Amino acid sequence: MGVDQLLATTRRLRGPGGCPWDQEQTLASLAPYIIEESYELADAMQEGDPASLKEELGDVLFQLALVTQLAQEHGWFDIEAVAQAANQKMIRRHPHVFGDAKAGTADEVVAQWALIKAQEKQSLPSRHPVDHIPKQLPALSQQVKLQSLADASGVSVPSGTPEALAQWVSLCATSDNPGPVVGSLLMELVSFCRHHRIDPEHELNDMNRTLRQSLRDDSAEGPV
Repeated sequence: MGVDQLLATTRRLRGPGGCPWDQEQTLASLAPYIIEESYELADAMQEGDPASLKEELGDVLFQLALVTQLAQEHGWFDIEAVAQAANQKMIRRHPHVFGDAKAGTADEVVAQWALIKAQEKQSLPSRHPVDHIPKQLPALSQQVKLQSLADASGVSVPSGTPEALAQWVSLCATSDNPGPVVGSLLMELVSFCRHHRIDPEHELNDMNRTLRQSLRDDSAEGPV
């Protein structure tokens, strides 16, 4: 009932006499909102507050309803087709639950999932491996994946050595146009992290959490 009402509300917002903002949205314009709402949902999941989790799930659900409505207006598919395709995929990728395959541990499930996913890709139109790396990933995570793909493809990537890092730091301090130099330094730093099995996105997020807490503590100590 609630889902049907949400879909009806979304159609009304997009339809005649609806909301001017919703009516002018496109798939491209909605992409940043999907990403932002997903991050807010991830925050709520980590905090574990039921009220916040419910609200953020609702925000993501509305964005999905809105994107699906646009697809339906293009004559591509509706929400039923999306749900049916997702259901079929989950059944296909869990043969240890819905079929005769055996997978007794989480690691075995992951390996089986990867094999089935690879088999599915063989039946799809050929795509370059780089096209499987989402452009909307955070820049650090995207760079890690791109460098890993470059390694596998024999393409030259930054060395990530302490000497290279020091050289780029020095150039940053003396360059008249430090922007691109900083970009190269970040690439070297990502390479350094890869070679030392460090997740740069995770480590920077840890620093962000520390700084957030410091800002809260400093605000609490200041004048009311």
